[in-house]
Order: sequence, then structure tokens, then C-alpha cells
Amino acid sequence: MSIFCPKCGTQLPDDAVACSSCGAPLGAAPQPAAQAAPVYTAPAAKAANGTRGLCMISYLGIFGLYALVLNKEDADIRFHVNQALCLNVFLIIATLFNIIPILGQIAFGIATIMYIVFTIMGILNAKNGVQKELPIVGKYRLF
Repeated sequence: MSIFCPKCGTQLPDDAVACSSCGAPLGAAPQPAAQAAPVYTAPAAKAANGTRGLCMISYLGIFGLYALVLNKEDADIRFHVNQALCLNVFLIIATLFNIIPILGQIAFGIATIMYIVFTIMGILNAKNGVQKELPIVGKYRLF
């Protein structure tokens, strides 16, 4: 019956006390392999049950109320629907400035661009599963 070197796997005679290839002693336990550096594992994504999609569509007009009706107990949905409603109130107020000639129309144009940018920011926050307040309107709570 032949024996094999625990370190390199070379076949050795039965009476060998050390490996003829690598010199490892045969009676000793094999040396443990060096531990690899720990690998960073990202935390599990939140809202894997489909609420991210509802959070994302909450920024698209009336669909926010649809998302709220479907799952009104979810904290993420409530947060993003609130952000979307505050954003829509911002647009309504900006629309009132549109009545004022020239300066009001310029202010309305700027506010519309801000509305579009904030909506995109809100959708991206919802997609990433974070509850980050939007600039200007994010600090207000309607419900």
C-alpha cells in the first residue's frame, strides 16, 4: 500500500518519513491554508418584494396615490408618496406665479426645470431603496 505526501501529493514508499519531492514530514498534520482576505459583501437590498417599483411610480402624478392605496403600511412607500405630493404642491404654487407677466413666467420656467430634476432624483432614490429627502420640498410632511 502506497502513501501520498499531504503537501504535494507525490506517491511515496510505505517506509518514507519525509517526502522526496518537497521534503514535508509525513507524520505531521498538514499546514492550514493561509486565510484569504475577507471579501466585502454588500448589504441585502431592501424592498425586494416589489415595493421599489411602487415607490418609483409614486413620482409619476396620480400613480402615487395608487401606490399608497396598494400598500399604505410600508414606510418606504409612505415616504416617497409624501415626497411626490410635496413636489406636486411645489409645482402648483409655481403655476400660480405664471400669472405674473414676464418675471412670473421666468420663475415658472425655472420651477418647472427644478420639478423635473427633483422628480428624477426622487425616482433614482426610490430605485436605490434610500429615503433621501429632496431639496427644498423634502423637509415637509403632508401625512
